[in-house]
Amino acid sequence: MTLINKTMYNNHWLWKHPLYRRWKWLRARCKIKKGYKYNSYMWKWIVVCDRWDSFTNFLEDMESSFNKWLELDRIDNDKWYSKENCRWATKSENAKNRSTTKMISFNWKTQCLNDWAKEIWIKSSTIWHRIKSWWSIEKSLTKPLPLPLKQ
Repeated sequence: MTLINKTMYNNHWLWKHPLYRRWKWLRARCKIKKGYKYNSYMWKWIVVCDRWDSFTNFLEDMESSFNKWLELDRIDNDKWYSKENCRWATKSENAKNRSTTKMISFNWKTQCLNDWAKEIWIKSSTIWHRIKSWWSIEKSLTKPLPLPLKQ
């Protein structure tokens, strides 16, 4: 088998690699006009680096740190998808890194709404409702929930 045939044979099976679907999904978000969230990505001018037009380059850059339970996450949401700006993160870490994530600062500590909810044992929807109802951040995070009425 010639070198070209070996390369074609080996590349033919790359679509079976666990990262292949993620690479296709990434490109669909940023490059295909009818792709998932294409408009929101192009509005921010978020694109994939030229190097990652090739799956083999993407694989070379990201495979070593890949875990099937993690998602591809941009470290800086205003920069392109590239080796320098991407990492594998948990779903929770990825959600915290979105531009729409609400960050709340209180007592010299800043964290997302869900992390505050876990810390103070109040549902995030309750905290959010309090804030939307013009409660102060302090009151929203420190006022205990009313006890249920005994019957």
